[in-house]
Amino acid sequence: MLVLALAVVGVGAWIGAVLALRQGRLIPQVRIEAQVEGPLRSDGSTPPGRTWRVNFEGAELRLYRNGLRWGERCPGGSGCRTGPRQELRLPLEGPGDYRAVAFSAAPGDEGGTLHDDTTQAQARGVAFALSEPLIVY
Repeated sequence: MLVLALAVVGVGAWIGAVLALRQGRLIPQVRIEAQVEGPLRSDGSTPPGRTWRVNFEGAELRLYRNGLRWGERCPGGSGCRTGPRQELRLPLEGPGDYRAVAFSAAPGDEGGTLHDDTTQAQARGVAFALSEPLIVY
């Protein structure tokens, strides 16, 4: 009886995995780790002129400043490095609230804002990971 119950559970799990794969619901791992090169202020902020290093796992990385799309992204950006772990090095040139978002796939249209891109990603089932906010002044 126990063997039969285990077999039923195993077959059910296998069927669920096959259906999830067919419907595209198994989402690749997405991770992000961001840090500023050099010491931070006691409040966690940094002055302009430092470099922000963002390591990530995912299909695409987009950067936002004050909730708006900032010019750099990976792959394709000038500060982007590929390899086993992708990395973007961004000189922090001006004040603002910076965020980085790694997506498991392209989130959709070029929304232009952090809110638009993450909302589109959620609607399309695209996983994403956000960095902690970085305040530069």
